[in-house]
Amino acid sequence: MPRTTMRVVILTMTLTVMGSLTVSPAFAHEERKVGRWHFDVGWETEPTYAGYPNAVHLGLAGADEKPVDDLGDTLKVDVVFSGQTTTLTFEPNFEVGEFGEVGNYKADLIPTRPGTYSFRINGTIKGDRIDTTFTCGEKTFDCVKDPAEQQFPAKDPNNSQLASRLTRETRRLEVQGNIAKGDAARASKVGYIGVGLGALALILTLVRRRTPRSAG
Repeated sequence: MPRTTMRVVILTMTLTVMGSLTVSPAFAHEERKVGRWHFDVGWETEPTYAGYPNAVHLGLAGADEKPVDDLGDTLKVDVVFSGQTTTLTFEPNFEVGEFGEVGNYKADLIPTRPGTYSFRINGTIKGDRIDTTFTCGEKTFDCVKDPAEQQFPAKDPNNSQLASRLTRETRRLEVQGNIAKGDAARASKVGYIGVGLGALALILTLVRRRTPRSAG
């Protein structure tokens, strides 16, 4: 084989290998065995952006890998973010013979802030007590991203930034309102004093007019 052809083949193989390494997809969900149950947990829609409707996804199967199609309402998920928690109930995301993948459940949620979220799944599955936590990360499932990362041509402020601006503006208006109230109160006091002095001057004038002058 000519040297030029050999070099082309080697270069092509090298680029192919490098490309396969760089475009390997990240883990979309975290899979875990909890007792005799197989869990597949993550966001229903990924990538996940703050301020957009989403859901906690749960794929559930038994030890025989048979999907669980009759979970009921015995399993809940505590969504935890920055010390705050909300509790949601899983609902079927399928209808046997109609739509969806049997064994898939979801708990609807709109994550309003970018950052790290944890899902503490607790309750029972067919009498088995469940209490396990899944946290987003590079090797599990997506953490919530700021939508500005993908916005074009303009980057609009996210919910967190709008909330901060609203808080600052509210405080500024409150301060201005307090200053205005103080100025109004001082103006009222000055007005009362002016009225009082005017009344006193009028009284003194009347008294002087009524007081007889002594004979010279």
